[in-house]
Amino acid sequence: MKAMYQSFATRRVICIVFILVPVVVMAAVPQEDHSKAPNSPILLIPLEEAPPLIEEKHQRESGVEPRRGVTLDITRRIAEKMGWQTQYKTCSFNDCLQMMETGDLDFMGLLYRGKTRERYLRYLEPPIHTEQIHFFHLPGKSITINRYEDLAKYRIGTITGVKYFEPFDSDKHLRKFVVDSEIQRFKMLLSGRVDVVLSEPWYFSTIVEYLGLEDSFVRANFSTHGEDVYFTLSQRSSFLKYEQAITKVLKEMIDTGEVKGMFDEYGVLYVRPIERPLYR
Repeated sequence: MKAMYQSFATRRVICIVFILVPVVVMAAVPQEDHSKAPNSPILLIPLEEAPPLIEEKHQRESGVEPRRGVTLDITRRIAEKMGWQTQYKTCSFNDCLQMMETGDLDFMGLLYRGKTRERYLRYLEPPIHTEQIHFFHLPGKSITINRYEDLAKYRIGTITGVKYFEPFDSDKHLRKFVVDSEIQRFKMLLSGRVDVVLSEPWYFSTIVEYLGLEDSFVRANFSTHGEDVYFTLSQRSSFLKYEQAITKVLKEMIDTGEVKGMFDEYGVLYVRPIERPLYR
């Protein structure tokens, strides 16, 4: 009986050892990096229906990687640093804003600050960039824009929901023709339905290149700075709880020059808001 008990006790110890050993081994193995796990949080971001952000369909059909764009690159980098995945939803600019309002998108940039938008957007400090605004028209036209007041003479093409600068945005005396997309705006300019369009030079050049219209437009003498632009979270997003962490990451990217490097990659003049020059 004693021998049987000892045998039983020995088997019990062995069983306990076999049960415990895997636990010890598992504890010694480094934990998996869940920042890249398939079940990591998915940040829903816009893929605007405008070059250079439009290429999703083109990529599927041709296999060619699309031109990414500054906004998308910065967004992806923030998501990478936070350990999140990203998922795109294609939309026009105005529809993207509406999806931010309903919570169907989580994160969007680069946006001007506005009281209406503040009802449904959380603006992340600090602002990331100060946009530069230039005016473009067709060559061979008798169009002269040397100062802001000259704009009153011409029909100006703008995009629904886009803010440019003050006093332009609130100026009721200007003849502004609003359309939903850049393609529509360029068609209006080429057909003579508007005289002038305004845009950041880098963005304008990208669209012109995309449409194969290089050297088809003239830049007017007058230019100015736009408003500071921000990255934003939807007020209905579950990612609002990460606001401070995102802000910290964004500030580090600005301070280390990482953001400027992304702008430089696309030939975009990067202007930090605290260094904002006044272009006239």
